[in-house]
Amino acid sequence: GVAGFRDEWYDRFRHVGHVVVAFDNDAAGVAGAAELRAGFRRRGIPADAVRPVGVNDVNDVLKAVKGVKP
Repeated sequence: GVAGFRDEWYDRFRHVGHVVVAFDNDAAGVAGAAELRAGFRRRGIPADAVRPVGVNDVNDVLKAVKGVKP
C-alpha cells in the first residue's frame, strides 16, 4: 500500500516510461492509488491508477490469470 512506499523509492522509477498503480477497488484502495499516482506525477514521472473490474481485490485478478499464483 501507499503507506509502505518510501519517498526514496520514487527515483527508482525515473527511467520507466509510465507507471501504472493498481490498488484494491475499495475506498482505501482508491484513495491510496490516487495518493501514490500524485506522488509520481509531482516528481515528473507519468503515472495512472487502475482498479480491478468486477472484484474488489487485485489478488482476485491475479488468481484468474492462468498460471499465476498470488
